[in-house]
Amino acid sequence: MLKSGRTAEPSPALVVSEAAPVAERPEVEDDAGPDLSGPYRAFGHPRSHALPSLVLYFNAEERRKYGRKKMQIQYEHLDSDDPQSEGFAADGQSFSFVVSGARRAMRVTARGRALEEGYDWLLQHRLPWMRSADADRDFGQGGSAVITSFVIEPVQEEEGAGR
Repeated sequence: MLKSGRTAEPSPALVVSEAAPVAERPEVEDDAGPDLSGPYRAFGHPRSHALPSLVLYFNAEERRKYGRKKMQIQYEHLDSDDPQSEGFAADGQSFSFVVSGARRAMRVTARGRALEEGYDWLLQHRLPWMRSADADRDFGQGGSAVITSFVIEPVQEEEGAGR
């Protein structure tokens, strides 16, 4: 209990200075999504616990194609990799996963560079968001992760499946 006239001081561990690097800030820093006016980042900061959903933020071309700014995916609807069509590509330039919700199954493919770490966090359901870069923001330099595009397509049921 506080004595009268005193105010509670926040714990030093919870105080975040504006000058603190992003890596030292609390996990909730990017819960609202990426800073679209700031430097590009392909992936949100991974969490220490499993998350209920993942948000894909589309670049300008994808916004025109899909008619929306972002898409939310429930992690519980991620299907297991099919070695023929999903997973992390051998060339390291893309990965695909299937979302099998109640309405329909769809395959999401992320293309770009240096994607493996983000893919690993995705598999653990610890990635809050992914963002594709506009073509004019992809300079093709450095070792940082860059998602150049998301391709979303319906999964065609194989003939004879489910019989």
